[in-house]
Amino acid sequence: MKKVLLGVSLLTTLFSTASIAASVSENDYAGLRAGAGYSNTEIELGSSDTTEEGFKVELGYDINRMFGLNVSYETINGELGNVNGDIDGYAVKAGVDFGYAFYSKEAFLKPYVALGGVSYSQDDFDESSVYGGLGVRFQYHHFYSDLGISAYYLDAGDTSSDDYKFYHTAITFGYKF
Repeated sequence: MKKVLLGVSLLTTLFSTASIAASVSENDYAGLRAGAGYSNTEIELGSSDTTEEGFKVELGYDINRMFGLNVSYETINGELGNVNGDIDGYAVKAGVDFGYAFYSKEAFLKPYVALGGVSYSQDDFDESSVYGGLGVRFQYHHFYSDLGISAYYLDAGDTSSDDYKFYHTAITFGYKF
């Protein structure tokens, strides 16, 4: 009888510990995160193009290991050939990411696809579009780094028959609350 009770107690403890451990690792991934980093933007318009550096800040919320929400602000400064002169603009993005966060001991690695809306502003030029991108986020305890690329097209209006093509590459470092 003692062996049966001991066996049942051991199995109950094992299953409850496993379920607590699984929920803790799942809950460790869900939550608010904030970061800042470096942004590199390549802009093309017809035969003119430029690559400019900027600053990026982001705020995100990971719903679970598959879905996340993101808002970011990126500065874009430089020149675009002889088409529009100096560029002193910024892009605001709001979107979702979809992937899967793989868990290993104390860290997560999440490759993802991102989709959302972007609003670009520069002097008297304001345009909105849809963006798409790919990325990977690494999280160790509460600290994370995110490497992502995204692309979108904007109507150049009367300045050209071509569209602006924006390609962003960014790396951010942040804290997961």
